[in-house]
Amino acid sequence: MKNPDMYGPYPTLIQGGMGVGVSNWRLAQAVSRFGQLGVVSGTALDQVFARRLQDGDPERTGEP
Repeated sequence: MKNPDMYGPYPTLIQGGMGVGVSNWRLAQAVSRFGQLGVVSGTALDQVFARRLQDGDPERTGEP
């Protein structure tokens, strides 16, 4: 088992449960900027990605 002190303290907040079709990287980034852990779920990522490719980028945001 690795020594946790070697990598710094454990996060006091883990923001999870953000589905890729519900939330995006911005919330995970905001959490991580406070030194905590933000996770975006990859469940059904292939289906969400395929649908977004089919729909195109009607608002021309350039974002996935």
